[in-house]
Amino acid sequence: MGEFKPVPHTADLALWVKGENLVDLFETAARGMFSLLTDLKGIKEEETRQIQVEGENWEDLMVRWLNELLYLQENGYLFSRFKILNLTPYHLQAILKGEKIKPHHSIQAEIKAATYHGLRIDEKNPEITLIFDV
Repeated sequence: MGEFKPVPHTADLALWVKGENLVDLFETAARGMFSLLTDLKGIKEEETRQIQVEGENWEDLMVRWLNELLYLQENGYLFSRFKILNLTPYHLQAILKGEKIKPHHSIQAEIKAATYHGLRIDEKNPEITLIFDV
């Protein structure tokens, strides 16, 4: 299982993410992003969603993946588990587990979007720093 931690950034939110492989990197990036939004332990796995995202390369796919998750969050959902079913540089298919946002959920940050700023994904070294617009 990968690891993540917030890192200082002057104007936006930044998150360092390391995965054991690319699948783990994408799953961990999603978990890390939602950890910036709320306490993951408070999210029950009551609902399952399956999504697909298309991209032009690894970096584009990562940004589109995270922004699709933000779209779902803006529409009332929080997720705590992410399972990539299929991953190529151009396509991602995943299952998400979570629940609708409820009054007891404390939203700690409002993320507008994941950005391409400085994002480089190396298949041999799955470690990145993500910058989020807030």
